[in-house]
Amino acid sequence: MSEVPRNLPLAERLARLKIIELDEEIFALSYTQLRKLFKKGSGLDTNRLIKSLIWQDYTLLQQGQLKPFRGNIRSYWYRRVKPVLFRGRAKEAAKKYDAMISQFSLMVQHYYLFHYRDFGFLDENQQHRRLGTANPHIFVVAEKVGHFPLLSDIWDNFGVTVLSLGGMPSVLSTEYFLRELDHTGFGLDAEVITYFIVDFDPAGYSIAENFFKQMRRLGYRGPLSRVDLVHPERMSAEQLELNKFRIAVKASTKSRVGKWIAEQGGGLHPYGIGKKSGPVYGIQADAMAWDELIGVFAELVTESLDVPSDRVVEQRLTGKLISALQQVFLRRHFGDYR
Repeated sequence: MSEVPRNLPLAERLARLKIIELDEEIFALSYTQLRKLFKKGSGLDTNRLIKSLIWQDYTLLQQGQLKPFRGNIRSYWYRRVKPVLFRGRAKEAAKKYDAMISQFSLMVQHYYLFHYRDFGFLDENQQHRRLGTANPHIFVVAEKVGHFPLLSDIWDNFGVTVLSLGGMPSVLSTEYFLRELDHTGFGLDAEVITYFIVDFDPAGYSIAENFFKQMRRLGYRGPLSRVDLVHPERMSAEQLELNKFRIAVKASTKSRVGKWIAEQGGGLHPYGIGKKSGPVYGIQADAMAWDELIGVFAELVTESLDVPSDRVVEQRLTGKLISALQQVFLRRHFGDYR
Protein backbone atom coordinates (compact mmCIF):
# COMPACT_ATOMS: atom_id res chain seq x y z
CA MET A 1 0.00 0.00 0.00
CA SER A 2 1.34 3.45 -0.90
CA GLU A 3 1.25 6.06 1.82
CA VAL A 4 -0.62 9.33 1.48
CA PRO A 5 1.28 12.62 1.06
CA ARG A 6 2.66 13.87 4.35
CA ASN A 7 1.18 17.32 3.73
CA LEU A 8 -2.36 16.02 3.22
CA PRO A 9 -4.66 17.87 5.65
CA LEU A 10 -5.51 15.92 8.79
CA ALA A 11 -9.24 16.05 8.12
CA GLU A 12 -8.71 14.45 4.71
CA ARG A 13 -6.57 11.67 6.19
CA LEU A 14 -9.21 10.90 8.80
CA ALA A 15 -11.91 10.93 6.13
CA ARG A 16 -10.01 8.48 3.94
CA LEU A 17 -9.70 6.12 6.89
CA LYS A 18 -13.42 6.58 7.68
CA ILE A 19 -12.61 7.36 11.30
CA ILE A 20 -15.55 8.43 13.44
CA GLU A 21 -14.78 11.21 15.92
CA LEU A 22 -17.03 11.29 18.99
CA ASP A 23 -17.42 13.37 22.14
CA GLU A 24 -18.32 10.22 24.07
CA GLU A 25 -15.47 7.88 24.96
CA ILE A 26 -15.68 4.87 22.65
CA PHE A 27 -14.24 2.58 25.31
CA ALA A 28 -17.30 3.25 27.49
CA LEU A 29 -19.99 2.85 24.83
CA SER A 30 -22.73 0.28 25.33
CA TYR A 31 -23.56 -2.61 23.04
CA THR A 32 -26.47 -0.66 21.56
CA GLN A 33 -24.34 2.45 20.92
CA LEU A 34 -21.52 0.45 19.32
CA ARG A 35 -23.94 -1.37 17.06
CA LYS A 36 -25.57 1.89 16.00
CA LEU A 37 -22.36 3.80 15.27
CA PHE A 38 -20.25 1.02 13.72
CA LYS A 39 -22.88 -1.11 12.02
CA LYS A 40 -21.89 -3.11 8.96
CA GLY A 41 -24.63 -5.29 7.51
CA SER A 42 -25.98 -7.32 10.38
CA GLY A 43 -22.71 -7.14 12.27
CA LEU A 44 -20.00 -4.73 13.41
CA ASP A 45 -17.41 -2.89 11.29
CA THR A 46 -14.51 -3.93 13.50
CA ASN A 47 -11.79 -2.24 11.43
CA ARG A 48 -13.55 1.11 11.56
CA LEU A 49 -14.23 0.68 15.26
CA ILE A 50 -10.58 -0.17 16.00
CA LYS A 51 -9.27 2.78 13.97
CA SER A 52 -11.69 5.18 15.63
CA LEU A 53 -10.81 3.89 19.11
CA ILE A 54 -7.07 4.17 18.48
CA TRP A 55 -7.42 7.71 17.13
CA GLN A 56 -9.59 8.79 20.05
CA ASP A 57 -7.15 7.28 22.55
CA TYR A 58 -4.31 9.16 20.86
CA THR A 59 -6.19 12.47 21.20
CA LEU A 60 -7.02 11.69 24.84
CA LEU A 61 -3.34 11.00 25.52
CA GLN A 62 -2.37 14.30 23.91
CA GLN A 63 -4.91 16.12 26.08
CA GLY A 64 -3.68 14.42 29.25
CA GLN A 65 -7.03 12.70 29.80
CA LEU A 66 -5.54 9.24 29.38
CA LYS A 67 -2.30 7.96 30.89
CA PRO A 68 0.39 6.45 28.62
CA PHE A 69 0.36 2.67 28.28
CA ARG A 70 3.46 1.31 30.02
CA GLY A 71 3.21 -2.14 28.48
CA ASN A 72 3.58 -3.43 24.94
CA ILE A 73 1.04 -3.27 22.14
CA ARG A 74 -0.52 -6.53 23.29
CA SER A 75 -1.17 -4.88 26.66
CA TYR A 76 -3.09 -2.16 24.82
CA TRP A 77 -5.12 -4.85 23.06
CA TYR A 78 -6.17 -6.44 26.35
CA ARG A 79 -6.77 -3.14 28.09
CA ARG A 80 -8.59 -1.07 25.47
CA VAL A 81 -9.53 -2.95 22.29
CA LYS A 82 -10.59 -6.46 23.22
CA PRO A 83 -13.15 -5.33 25.89
CA VAL A 84 -14.87 -3.04 23.37
CA LEU A 85 -15.05 -5.75 20.71
CA PHE A 86 -16.54 -8.21 23.20
CA ARG A 87 -19.05 -5.64 24.41
CA GLY A 88 -20.08 -5.00 20.81
CA ARG A 89 -20.27 -8.77 20.24
CA ALA A 90 -17.97 -8.57 17.26
CA LYS A 91 -17.68 -11.81 15.32
CA GLU A 92 -14.56 -13.74 16.46
CA ALA A 93 -13.58 -10.80 18.68
CA ALA A 94 -10.74 -12.72 20.34
CA LYS A 95 -9.06 -13.19 16.94
CA LYS A 96 -8.95 -9.49 16.01
CA TYR A 97 -5.49 -8.77 17.48
CA ASP A 98 -3.86 -8.94 14.04
CA ALA A 99 -6.51 -6.57 12.72
CA MET A 100 -5.54 -4.06 15.42
CA ILE A 101 -1.85 -4.40 14.47
CA SER A 102 -2.73 -3.78 10.82
CA GLN A 103 -4.71 -0.65 11.67
CA PHE A 104 -1.89 0.69 13.83
CA SER A 105 0.57 0.11 10.98
CA LEU A 106 -1.75 1.82 8.52
CA MET A 107 -2.15 4.89 10.74
CA VAL A 108 1.55 5.17 11.61
CA GLN A 109 3.35 4.21 8.41
CA HIS A 110 0.95 5.25 5.66
CA TYR A 111 -1.16 8.09 7.07
CA TYR A 112 1.39 9.60 9.49
CA LEU A 113 -1.21 10.29 12.16
CA PHE A 114 1.09 9.67 15.15
CA HIS A 115 4.03 7.64 16.43
CA TYR A 116 3.87 4.42 18.43
CA ARG A 117 5.90 6.15 21.12
CA ASP A 118 3.04 8.62 21.61
CA PHE A 119 1.19 5.78 23.34
CA GLY A 120 4.11 5.06 25.69
CA PHE A 121 4.51 1.49 24.44
CA LEU A 122 7.46 -0.51 25.73
CA ASP A 123 10.28 -1.01 23.23
CA GLU A 124 11.02 -4.68 23.76
CA ASN A 125 14.04 -4.59 21.46
CA GLN A 126 15.87 -1.79 23.28
CA GLN A 127 18.34 -4.19 24.92
CA HIS A 128 19.34 -5.53 21.51
CA ARG A 129 20.92 -2.36 20.12
CA ARG A 130 23.78 0.00 20.94
CA LEU A 131 24.54 3.35 19.39
CA GLY A 132 27.98 3.86 17.95
CA THR A 133 30.52 5.63 20.13
CA ALA A 134 33.19 6.49 17.55
CA ASN A 135 31.67 5.50 14.21
CA PRO A 136 27.89 5.87 14.59
CA HIS A 137 27.44 6.24 10.81
CA ILE A 138 28.30 2.56 10.37
CA PHE A 139 25.40 0.21 11.17
CA VAL A 140 25.71 -3.55 11.67
CA VAL A 141 22.25 -5.11 11.65
CA ALA A 142 21.59 -8.79 12.41
CA GLU A 143 18.39 -10.67 11.67
CA LYS A 144 18.66 -12.96 14.70
CA VAL A 145 18.75 -12.02 18.40
CA GLY A 146 21.24 -14.86 18.86
CA HIS A 147 23.81 -12.77 17.00
CA PHE A 148 23.75 -9.95 19.55
CA PRO A 149 26.85 -11.18 21.43
CA LEU A 150 28.66 -11.00 18.07
CA LEU A 151 27.31 -7.48 17.55
CA SER A 152 28.53 -6.54 21.04
CA ASP A 153 32.05 -7.67 20.13
CA ILE A 154 31.89 -5.57 16.96
CA TRP A 155 30.63 -2.60 18.96
CA ASP A 156 33.52 -2.99 21.43
CA ASN A 157 36.17 -3.07 18.72
CA PHE A 158 34.83 -0.68 16.11
CA GLY A 159 32.54 1.76 17.95
CA VAL A 160 29.78 1.31 15.36
CA THR A 161 26.00 1.23 15.78
CA VAL A 162 24.63 -2.30 16.18
CA LEU A 163 21.09 -3.73 16.15
CA SER A 164 19.60 -7.20 16.40
CA LEU A 165 16.12 -7.23 14.87
CA GLY A 166 14.72 -10.57 16.03
CA GLY A 167 13.19 -11.33 12.64
CA MET A 168 11.18 -8.86 10.58
CA PRO A 169 11.96 -5.38 11.94
CA SER A 170 9.48 -3.79 14.33
CA VAL A 171 8.23 -0.33 13.32
CA LEU A 172 7.97 0.56 17.01
CA SER A 173 11.63 -0.35 17.67
CA THR A 174 12.83 1.42 14.52
CA GLU A 175 10.92 4.50 15.65
CA TYR A 176 12.60 4.52 19.07
CA PHE A 177 15.97 3.82 17.46
CA LEU A 178 15.71 6.84 15.16
CA ARG A 179 14.69 9.05 18.06
CA GLU A 180 17.75 7.90 20.02
CA LEU A 181 19.98 8.67 17.03
CA ASP A 182 18.45 12.12 16.68
CA HIS A 183 18.86 12.88 20.39
CA THR A 184 22.59 12.09 20.24
CA GLY A 185 23.06 14.80 17.64
CA PHE A 186 23.72 12.29 14.87
CA GLY A 187 20.71 13.58 13.00
CA LEU A 188 18.55 11.92 10.41
CA ASP A 189 20.25 13.17 7.26
CA ALA A 190 23.75 11.70 7.59
CA GLU A 191 25.08 9.12 5.16
CA VAL A 192 24.89 5.60 6.60
CA ILE A 193 26.50 2.34 5.49
CA THR A 194 24.65 -0.70 6.82
CA TYR A 195 26.25 -4.14 7.02
CA PHE A 196 23.56 -6.81 7.28
CA ILE A 197 23.92 -10.26 8.84
CA VAL A 198 20.83 -11.95 7.40
CA ASP A 199 20.15 -15.27 5.71
CA PHE A 200 21.05 -15.34 2.03
CA ASP A 201 17.51 -16.00 0.88
CA PRO A 202 14.39 -14.02 -0.08
CA ALA A 203 13.31 -13.71 3.58
CA GLY A 204 16.66 -12.25 4.62
CA TYR A 205 16.55 -9.88 1.67
CA SER A 206 13.05 -8.73 2.68
CA ILE A 207 14.13 -8.13 6.28
CA ALA A 208 16.92 -5.80 5.18
CA GLU A 209 14.71 -4.01 2.66
CA ASN A 210 11.93 -3.53 5.20
CA PHE A 211 14.35 -2.05 7.71
CA PHE A 212 15.34 0.61 5.17
CA LYS A 213 11.70 1.21 4.19
CA GLN A 214 10.76 1.74 7.83
CA MET A 215 13.60 4.20 8.31
CA ARG A 216 12.44 6.19 5.30
CA ARG A 217 8.79 6.22 6.33
CA LEU A 218 9.74 7.29 9.83
CA GLY A 219 11.71 10.27 8.61
CA TYR A 220 15.29 9.24 7.84
CA ARG A 221 16.48 11.54 5.02
CA GLY A 222 20.14 10.65 4.49
CA PRO A 223 21.71 8.25 1.95
CA LEU A 224 21.45 4.57 2.93
CA SER A 225 23.73 1.97 1.41
CA ARG A 226 23.70 -1.76 2.07
CA VAL A 227 26.35 -4.49 2.28
CA ASP A 228 25.48 -8.14 2.99
CA LEU A 229 28.16 -9.84 5.04
CA VAL A 230 26.64 -13.29 4.50
CA HIS A 231 27.17 -13.90 0.81
CA PRO A 232 28.34 -16.90 -1.23
CA GLU A 233 31.32 -14.97 -2.58
CA ARG A 234 32.68 -14.83 0.97
CA MET A 235 32.40 -18.62 1.51
CA SER A 236 34.33 -21.63 0.33
CA ALA A 237 32.87 -24.16 -2.08
CA GLU A 238 32.79 -26.68 0.76
CA GLN A 239 30.84 -24.28 3.00
CA LEU A 240 28.30 -23.71 0.27
CA GLU A 241 27.86 -27.38 -0.45
CA LEU A 242 27.44 -28.34 3.20
CA ASN A 243 25.13 -25.47 4.16
CA LYS A 244 22.92 -24.82 1.14
CA PHE A 245 19.21 -25.40 1.40
CA ARG A 246 16.72 -25.51 -1.44
CA ILE A 247 14.17 -22.73 -1.72
CA ALA A 248 10.73 -23.79 -2.83
CA VAL A 249 9.50 -21.62 -5.69
CA LYS A 250 5.70 -21.53 -5.79
CA ALA A 251 3.31 -19.45 -7.82
CA SER A 252 2.73 -17.25 -4.78
CA THR A 253 6.47 -16.68 -4.19
CA LYS A 254 7.84 -16.69 -7.73
CA SER A 255 7.89 -12.89 -8.04
CA ARG A 256 9.56 -12.46 -4.65
CA VAL A 257 12.21 -15.09 -5.40
CA GLY A 258 12.79 -13.63 -8.85
CA LYS A 259 13.38 -10.18 -7.41
CA TRP A 260 15.89 -11.59 -4.95
CA ILE A 261 17.74 -13.50 -7.66
CA ALA A 262 17.95 -10.39 -9.84
CA GLU A 263 19.26 -8.34 -6.92
CA GLN A 264 21.71 -10.84 -5.44
CA GLY A 265 22.61 -13.09 -8.33
CA GLY A 266 22.86 -10.70 -11.24
CA GLY A 267 20.14 -12.52 -13.14
CA LEU A 268 21.58 -15.97 -12.47
CA HIS A 269 20.56 -18.40 -9.82
CA PRO A 270 22.34 -17.73 -6.54
CA TYR A 271 25.99 -18.22 -5.65
CA GLY A 272 27.45 -18.53 -9.08
CA ILE A 273 26.13 -21.88 -10.25
CA GLY A 274 25.91 -20.26 -13.65
CA LYS A 275 22.50 -21.55 -14.64
CA LYS A 276 19.45 -19.57 -15.61
CA SER A 277 17.14 -22.41 -14.67
CA GLY A 278 17.06 -25.18 -12.13
CA PRO A 279 17.00 -25.31 -8.31
CA VAL A 280 17.36 -22.17 -6.23
CA TYR A 281 19.39 -22.39 -3.04
CA GLY A 282 19.87 -20.23 0.02
CA ILE A 283 22.40 -20.06 2.83
CA GLN A 284 21.72 -19.51 6.54
CA ALA A 285 23.64 -16.67 8.18
CA ASP A 286 25.00 -19.19 10.69
CA ALA A 287 26.90 -20.93 7.89
CA MET A 288 29.65 -18.38 8.52
CA ALA A 289 31.52 -18.57 11.83
CA TRP A 290 31.57 -15.42 13.95
CA ASP A 291 35.31 -14.89 13.49
CA GLU A 292 34.76 -15.13 9.72
CA LEU A 293 32.04 -12.48 9.88
CA ILE A 294 34.21 -10.17 12.00
CA GLY A 295 37.12 -10.67 9.60
CA VAL A 296 35.01 -9.86 6.55
CA PHE A 297 33.51 -6.83 8.27
CA ALA A 298 36.94 -5.54 9.34
CA GLU A 299 38.22 -5.84 5.79
CA LEU A 300 35.23 -4.11 4.21
CA VAL A 301 34.71 -1.33 6.74
CA THR A 302 38.25 -0.03 7.23
CA GLU A 303 38.09 2.78 4.67
CA SER A 304 34.72 3.99 5.99
CA LEU A 305 35.76 4.39 9.65
CA ASP A 306 36.20 7.90 11.01
CA VAL A 307 38.07 6.44 13.99
CA PRO A 308 40.31 3.39 13.31
CA SER A 309 39.61 0.18 15.21
CA ASP A 310 42.84 0.26 17.22
CA ARG A 311 42.02 3.79 18.39
CA VAL A 312 38.48 2.69 19.37
CA VAL A 313 39.89 -0.15 21.50
CA GLU A 314 42.44 2.20 23.06
CA GLN A 315 39.73 4.70 23.99
CA ARG A 316 37.55 1.95 25.45
CA LEU A 317 40.36 0.50 27.58
CA THR A 318 41.41 3.97 28.71
CA GLY A 319 37.83 4.67 29.75
CA LYS A 320 37.70 1.44 31.76
CA LEU A 321 41.02 2.25 33.46
CA ILE A 322 39.87 5.75 34.41
CA SER A 323 36.61 4.33 35.77
CA ALA A 324 38.48 1.73 37.86
CA LEU A 325 40.84 4.37 39.28
CA GLN A 326 37.88 6.57 40.19
CA GLN A 327 36.27 3.68 42.08
CA VAL A 328 39.51 3.05 43.98
CA PHE A 329 39.77 6.73 44.91
CA LEU A 330 36.16 6.96 46.08
CA ARG A 331 36.40 3.81 48.19
CA ARG A 332 39.63 4.93 49.85
CA HIS A 333 38.32 8.34 50.76
CA PHE A 334 34.61 7.79 51.31
CA GLY A 335 34.12 4.09 51.93
CA ASP A 336 35.54 1.02 53.60
CA TYR A 337 38.35 0.28 51.13
CA ARG A 338 40.40 -2.83 51.84
